[in-house]
Amino acid sequence: MTIERANQEKITRFVLGEGSVQTAQNIGTLNSLLRAINKEQREIETTGFSGISDIPTFLSVQVQGSSTDLDQEIVIAANDLVTKKKLFGDLDAAVNRQEPQPITLPNNLEGFIAEVNQCLKSAFLRPQQDASAIIQHHIREMTRNHTTTQNWLRQGLDELVGKNCPFCGQPLIEEASTLIDLYRAFFDDAFNRFVAEIRATLSQLSGRFSHFRCLKIPDFLQNNSPALEQYPELNQQNDFQEKIVSAKLAANALRERWNAWQLKHEDAERLLAARIREKESAVYAETSQWECPHTIQAYGELCLATIEYNSILQEVLDRIHQFKAALDRPTIAGQVSEAQRRYSELGLKRRRQLSANICERYTQLSEQKEETEGVLAHLQEQLEREQTQFLDNYFELINSIFSRLGSTPFRIAKRVSRRGNMPVIQITASFFDVPISHDKLQAFFSESDRRALALSIFWAKVDSLSLQEKQQTILILDDPVTSFDDGRIDRTIRLMNASRPVFRQVIVLSHYPRYLKSFFERAHLQTQGIRLIQLIRTEDGSQLCDASPADFVESDHHIKFRKISEFIERRHTEDISLDLRIYLETEVKSRYRKQISDNNLGNFAFKDLLDRLFELGILTAEVRGEIEEYRLSLNPDHHTWTNRSQEERIGIATDLLDFIYNRL
Repeated sequence: MTIERANQEKITRFVLGEGSVQTAQNIGTLNSLLRAINKEQREIETTGFSGISDIPTFLSVQVQGSSTDLDQEIVIAANDLVTKKKLFGDLDAAVNRQEPQPITLPNNLEGFIAEVNQCLKSAFLRPQQDASAIIQHHIREMTRNHTTTQNWLRQGLDELVGKNCPFCGQPLIEEASTLIDLYRAFFDDAFNRFVAEIRATLSQLSGRFSHFRCLKIPDFLQNNSPALEQYPELNQQNDFQEKIVSAKLAANALRERWNAWQLKHEDAERLLAARIREKESAVYAETSQWECPHTIQAYGELCLATIEYNSILQEVLDRIHQFKAALDRPTIAGQVSEAQRRYSELGLKRRRQLSANICERYTQLSEQKEETEGVLAHLQEQLEREQTQFLDNYFELINSIFSRLGSTPFRIAKRVSRRGNMPVIQITASFFDVPISHDKLQAFFSESDRRALALSIFWAKVDSLSLQEKQQTILILDDPVTSFDDGRIDRTIRLMNASRPVFRQVIVLSHYPRYLKSFFERAHLQTQGIRLIQLIRTEDGSQLCDASPADFVESDHHIKFRKISEFIERRHTEDISLDLRIYLETEVKSRYRKQISDNNLGNFAFKDLLDRLFELGILTAEVRGEIEEYRLSLNPDHHTWTNRSQEERIGIATDLLDFIYNRL
């Protein structure tokens, strides 16, 4: 009813022959293999390569180092990406981030110490040597505390009013008045200015020395520590990380130096306070020096630690300033893009590393696919080259035979389809040059047309053989004329009969008597080399027996006669009761055909027919009675036949033929 893929494959195998079919099958095998490869690759692409747009590039990714190293790189890249995205989201805040501040120290501690000692050793000397000498002699001879006496005397002059002693109230004698006048000359305005200057200097010394204590250094270090952590973008740079570490180490060293300096400063501060008190009690005189070499050494070490810290901090600041100078949106957007690319690249490497087995299998499949496609292309080219001329001739032969078998209006053509595993020949048909689609074949092709087309395809193959091949070929035909009318049967017989002598052997299987009858009627006396074999059912089953053309040329009535005769001759033991019954009825109707026709008895049952013929006087009572006896004996409903022996059955069959041909 239709020509489907399975039909096309079978036709292709038949038409092309063993060599081309093998090539086509090889193509089919390779196509099947190619489809399996493609299927497995698609499965890998779906499951193992999901989300990967460029698989060849993915396969070519080279992964260096261990998985642990790669994981660390991925973590670093992920943090860098997050950091840069965060930076891009708030550039203004990044510009205003806190920066670490360098530390400044008061300088020239040695100069300050020299200034202090200069103050301590300063003394007031009068140009009036007479008064000064008398005063010094008086103090030395008349007082015990020479260092503080001048200060006490100076204060006492302020208490003296008039010519009386401010303590006892007695009038001062001339000698005392003269001495007081000398004191007044000694403690004049110049002396007062000297004292005021020294005291002013002394009042500032403690404060100025406290400034050298550098109490803000811990605050600077504490504030700078978080400020150094405000720039995660720079942490990805190894040298920057090293500088941060160096800055922290320098800060720790500076803190240690500062702690040591605090102890030295306290000691020096106590000593300075004592020297100031000593000087304040004898402002006009030279006092002990402020000796502090260990203080100078400790402060020098603090300065060196600060310089080291500031030097490293400045390098950090330079990098921070460079970073801030580059904070514009296009630049940071580019950095975000690069960080994203780097992170994706590392992720791709990690995925490539994890899917090494899948990638290896996919690569193997790709190589196998390339090799298979190359062989397949070669085979297809070879098949195409071999088939083109052969198929053109073959289909011309199909059309010729199809026309000879009576399907003249049709034209058969080919189309090679490469869909599926194996390339196949698609048969196309047209009716008076109008193409017929495959689903409309049943509307154009009768059953006999379809069978004639099948026979044409087969016979074209047979006709395409060389004479030598035909002489070595056994041709087998199974019911070649089924559904054919007499005209097609006749054409088929002529086709076969013309080719019969050139084949080594032709075997025809058929249960179609009309064909066999027509064959032997056409063959007539040219039956030399023909052997007939008949399949006979026996009591034990079935068997093949030799037959004669008469078995197929004779009518059913003739055949029944031979069967009955052979039964009587004991050549077989088949049940012939029904054959005898039918043979008797046929003979009666044949003998009295005219009387039956004249009296319109054609539709009568056998018994009714006999009764009517007897009533009309056509049959005698004797003949009527004998026929009735045989009719009843051979009636299947009466078990007369089955209850008899073989010899009795042969006797009945013999008597029946004798009655028919001698007394009917």
